[in-house]
Amino acid sequence: MSLPPPRFATLTPENKAAQKCLASLVDSQPPESPVHLVAVAQADSPTKPTDRAAQSKYQLVLSFDARGSSLDRGWVVGKLKQSSKINLPICSSRSRHLKGWKICKLSIHPQSGALLLWNASQHHSIVYLQANGSQDVELQYNDGYVLHKNTNRLRIGPLDFVLEFSVRDEITYSTHLENYMRRQYQGWDHHRRVQEY
Repeated sequence: MSLPPPRFATLTPENKAAQKCLASLVDSQPPESPVHLVAVAQADSPTKPTDRAAQSKYQLVLSFDARGSSLDRGWVVGKLKQSSKINLPICSSRSRHLKGWKICKLSIHPQSGALLLWNASQHHSIVYLQANGSQDVELQYNDGYVLHKNTNRLRIGPLDFVLEFSVRDEITYSTHLENYMRRQYQGWDHHRRVQEY
């Protein structure tokens, strides 16, 4: 059995509706389904989310070894559909909680290396809860925002999630990020990275 790829972040359902959506999706998949490559049981996770998210049966993992399917190599979040390239499925194609297949995208800025959240849905806004202190930031279609906290709470339509960086060691994270960026962007130079996007 091969070791799991290094994970740099987890996306965990926080409210009951989101937890039920992901659990129903994962439990209905056959063992060979690619869903099992990104959806893991909480017991297998190196970090434990706090509060309501800790009650979730599963969480999704982001890894530098798994390239996203969007044109800018970002990871697409949405409803599972065989014909669409959804990297992080949060619910089944039959779910009535969300409209459309692609809901949002997580990508790494090619200059700064910052993790960005983009709204890819024309049906749902995405709210970055308490993004600026106590202030929420609402993203409409094609809006993007830097996920600048270690623990980021997101509201996608009626579903709440926690995106948390799971690599606590800054040196390890930077090494994996630099290797990933060099693979994805030819000529990328980590010395040109800026601290703030």
